[in-house]
Amino acid sequence: MTTFSRPLYALLLLLLIGFAGQTSAQSNSGYIVELVIFSNPSAQLGAAEVPNIDWADGATQLSTTARGDVQRIDSSRYRLTGDVSKLQAQNYQVLLHQAWVQPDDPDLTVAVNDGALLGEVYPAQALVRLGRERLLEAHVTAWVTRQIGDAGQLVSDRLHQIRRLRLNETHYLDHQNMGVLINISRN
Repeated sequence: MTTFSRPLYALLLLLLIGFAGQTSAQSNSGYIVELVIFSNPSAQLGAAEVPNIDWADGATQLSTTARGDVQRIDSSRYRLTGDVSKLQAQNYQVLLHQAWVQPDDPDLTVAVNDGALLGEVYPAQALVRLGRERLLEAHVTAWVTRQIGDAGQLVSDRLHQIRRLRLNETHYLDHQNMGVLINISRN
């Protein structure tokens, strides 16, 4: 049986502990979430109530958060750019295309929005929460809102779905007047 000297044994032990810590940190590094909200510009909205001003209460706002574990991803790293181009070629209106890093935290909801404010709401806004029991789930609530008529009346549609997802696959969430593409990968 080979005997190790104390310094060599201590070095091997430190390396093993460091490797185990690195593996654990990598497995808890969270996800990259990419979301696209689109609609047919000629669709008749109005089936749902316009979102409340407090639609994002309790959520982490992607546009204003100071959290280090929730960060916007640069558009050069987007995976759904080709899908967005295909949608636009078919005359769909892409209202929101954003991606961010999100930790593996089932209590965290991220709020995203895009476009110029229409009163107190955005043309596209969504809440995304990731959960995991046995499989990864996305809880998505998205709104598309437009202003119509001379009085500037707001009409809106709302999509709310809970969907089991596979990592690195694009999933389509369907609604009569709008659609959502979501892709989740490990960070």
